Amino acid sequence: MYQGMFVLISYVLITFLTMNFVNSERDVTLFVKAFLVLMIIEGLLGITQYFGFDFFQTKLGNSLIIPGNLKVDNLSFSFGPKTIYGTLFNTNFVGSFATLMLPLSVAFLLGSKTKKQRIISAIAVVLMIFVWIGCNCKRQVLFHRFRQLIFHKKRQLKFHTYRNHFRFSKFHFVRGFMENSA
Repeated sequence: MYQGMFVLISYVLITFLTMNFVNSERDVTLFVKAFLVLMIIEGLLGITQYFGFDFFQTKLGNSLIIPGNLKVDNLSFSFGPKTIYGTLFNTNFVGSFATLMLPLSVAFLLGSKTKKQRIISAIAVVLMIFVWIGCNCKRQVLFHRFRQLIFHKKRQLKFHTYRNHFRFSKFHFVRGFMENSA
């Protein structure tokens, strides 16, 4: 799906603002809490979509996504059963979101200082794993394997292990490309 110029400029603007205005531990804590809330909302919505209880197909959900001046009697969604599309309405975007949020949620879990933070972070990790698997997007497997290859810190690994990871990633890249282009 194509992302226009304004979306890309928004990404740059958000990055610039974050780099320049997040200066204290309070600011970082605020971002962590915002990301955790976002992950939990997407995860809970994803679970309901996976099991067939889609919030957006209810009257309340329809009223949130359809402008008030339009009247739609029967809104239909083109997603198959057991597919998570979250609030992004594209399984590829949900896969990319989950691929980015999963390591972030693990980092939040490992950096938790209180029991409450550990519980909330653990819930976010479980939900992101579920969304990551349930979105039916093959691209996230490639991203995950690539991340494993790049950030793997064990020195005992031999070159052939990296070669096998590369072959596996290359296979999934070609397979995912063929499935997504069909």
